[in-house]
Amino acid sequence: MIGRDDDPELLAALLDHSPYVVMRVDGEGTIGWVNASIERLFGLPVASVIGTNILTYLDLTWDPEALASIGDALGAEGMRLPTLFRSNLPDGTSPIFEVWANAQLHDPAIEGLVVYVRRWDERMLLDAALESSAVDAPLVDTLDLLAQSMATETLEARGAIMLDLDDDGRPGTVVGHGLDDASVAVLSGPGLWSDAVRRDEPLTAPTGGTGLAGSACWCWPVRDDDVPIGCVVALRDDPELEIDHSRREAMRRIARIAAVAAARAASHASLHHAATHDALTGLANRARFWDELDAITSAARHPGGKAADGTAPSAAEASSTMAVLYLDLDGFKDVNDRLGHAAGDAVLVEVARRLQATVRRSDLVARLGGDEFAVLCERVADLDELEALASRLQAAITEPVVLDGEAVAIGASIGIAARPAGACSPDDLVEAADAALYRVKFGAKGGWLVSTGR
Repeated sequence: MIGRDDDPELLAALLDHSPYVVMRVDGEGTIGWVNASIERLFGLPVASVIGTNILTYLDLTWDPEALASIGDALGAEGMRLPTLFRSNLPDGTSPIFEVWANAQLHDPAIEGLVVYVRRWDERMLLDAALESSAVDAPLVDTLDLLAQSMATETLEARGAIMLDLDDDGRPGTVVGHGLDDASVAVLSGPGLWSDAVRRDEPLTAPTGGTGLAGSACWCWPVRDDDVPIGCVVALRDDPELEIDHSRREAMRRIARIAAVAAARAASHASLHHAATHDALTGLANRARFWDELDAITSAARHPGGKAADGTAPSAAEASSTMAVLYLDLDGFKDVNDRLGHAAGDAVLVEVARRLQATVRRSDLVARLGGDEFAVLCERVADLDELEALASRLQAAITEPVVLDGEAVAIGASIGIAARPAGACSPDDLVEAADAALYRVKFGAKGGWLVSTGR
């Protein structure tokens, strides 16, 4: 049996084929020895590294504590806990790596640190993707992190993730990393990935003649509760079509995280929709109406803020007229009493559809409760435009609704409040619209009244 000290060539070979970079660093940070793994993992020839300072390869701006952690290691003894660093390599790349330091300053053979380094980009990006999904970040942000992870040490591929494939195999969402325009265009249509989803199994194929970058295309289906919903695609320069165990596991892991992220995003969107929309009609509910109204008036009162559409209002927009229309259905109670609540619900759904079809695209229609609706107009040109809108709304509502062959007629009373957007509060605007509606309801029903505050 060969002893540890009997074959230095064997020991050197073992170190040179290690998945870790191993180096000896003296008390000044100078690298005195390094194994050949540094060229395979970081692209740095051994001869170019010997005699240089380890700080040369560290991006100290990424983690201000990095320098302190090296000082701590030099002042200690024995194996230290691992630390993450970002490198600053001569080729301009900045991979993340994990570093273990074993302080052996009193060992005459070392007189410094034994440093063990391994790539950490993949693990960090996957962790970031999981965290992104956990905090309900936009789905595309999570998918982008997953696509980036495909370029790291295991897959070494240009990556793309496609979700929401239609019946023709065209994805509704494509997020890629390192892809040229031609590849993005090809991935936006049907292809091998469509077959992988349809057959619900991983597929591989050469990319020749497809317009895709690289030599080989690997496709792995993304499943949600065993139902394929999309695909992970790896485009590799290596023409090898067989996926080994490690890379299969990497593809499977990315597909699983993508599925979890998609499910969370769908759940979050569903919860958000339920919290902001009326369950019966699908219109905005009272909470969303007030949120939008507050956002518009607040942005107008504080130029430089953001309006409801995400844009900063100009001075002209801040002084533009906004309006709230309060609508109350006339005769709706009779429908409920005579035909029942199911018929009443059908009338409300039809009224909601007509209101939505009548307003401008920029207007928000909300059901406030019962048979009360509201329309929020962020900007109106003048009172004539408001009255024209009120007339269209009333005409749409008074058109009979046919229920089981019976034409049911209802009407609407409308109270309107119009104010300069930057000169009113949400409460003032709503109270004015409600007061105008009250005057219509207890005067001549079926009309409208505009309150301008003048």
